[in-house]
Amino acid sequence: IYLYPESLSATRTQYLPDADTTLVGDDATQTLSNKNIQAWMVTIADGPSISINANITDIAIQANTQIAGLLTISAPTGTPFDGQKLMLRLRSTNVQTFSWNGIFQGSTDLPLPMTSSGSNKFDYMGFVYNSANGYWQFVARTFGF
Repeated sequence: IYLYPESLSATRTQYLPDADTTLVGDDATQTLSNKNIQAWMVTIADGPSISINANITDIAIQANTQIAGLLTISAPTGTPFDGQKLMLRLRSTNVQTFSWNGIFQGSTDLPLPMTSSGSNKFDYMGFVYNSANGYWQFVARTFGF
């Protein structure tokens, strides 16, 4: 079945599902299986800082070719939700010293990293947003790929 509502241009076609198709509902609690969720991967421009929009980013990627120096990780913009995950994948040519915005929080056994690996190696840093205290909490680190 093809519909051409007035709000859609003549070049767009909206398809209605078959009668036996199960739809995912906005308000329904449903279990999905055999489905993939593609991460929102956003490339951050090379530069001395990283700014992330949490509304559209699951994995922020930067290929940093700056001379050895300070790399500022700014507070993410957007409206994060409790339990939201955010990954930073950094590949730096030279060792960068991190300057973390206060919204990022390390723990006693996993403090925020001080420097990148450099040498064109990939460094991964994972965070989970905790709405109870308003921090992006540092929960995972794997450096030197």
